[in-house]
Formats: sequence, structure tokens, C-alpha cells
Amino acid sequence: MNPEQQLIAIAEACGWRCTAAFKEAIACWVRPNGMDHETDFIPDYLNDLNAMHEAEKVLTDEQDLEYSEALEQVVKGRFATANSEDMRRLRSATASQRAEAFLRTIGKWEEGK
Repeated sequence: MNPEQQLIAIAEACGWRCTAAFKEAIACWVRPNGMDHETDFIPDYLNDLNAMHEAEKVLTDEQDLEYSEALEQVVKGRFATANSEDMRRLRSATASQRAEAFLRTIGKWEEGK
């Protein structure tokens, strides 16, 4: 998935709605529970840990466990020396790594796009 596709998929999972005819207009989004005339930019989930923290809150208890497992796999794949016992690396996961794990958890991750 390219970064724009990732942002849109996470935003939709978090309840953001697009008011434009084309979703690529990232400035034409309505916040969850927002009014249609109050458009905004979607959060920068790929670079902002605070935004990803908010996204993680939409996961169910069951998904939270899946998310932890997905994050472990994403981090392990990025670090040649990582192992399943290295909790420091999991705690230090970047926003981009968390975004990928989030999308894998909710079934929206697409390889090679």
C-alpha cells in the first residue's frame, strides 16, 4: 500500500468520512461525529505517534491481541536482530510500523500496492 492508501484506510477505520467525490482530497474529511460542513485534514498516522495512539483506541479487546502480534511481526521484519522477547523494540515502534500492524489487524493491509 502506498502512504496515501494507508492514511485513508486508517482514517475510515477510525470513523472519518470523506466529503469529496474522490478520497485523495485529504483535506475534505469530516472528523468522527463531526458536521459535514466542518472538513479537516486527516491525521498523519504514518508519522505521528499520538495519531496512532488514538487509532489504536478503536480496536476491540480481541483485535488488541491481534494487533500486538502483528506489531511484533512488523518490527521483527524491520530489525535483523529482533526477537519475540525484545519488548523494547516493540515499545519503540514507529508510527509507520504501528500503522502497518493496525492495517494488518483490521484486514486492510495490501501487499505490493
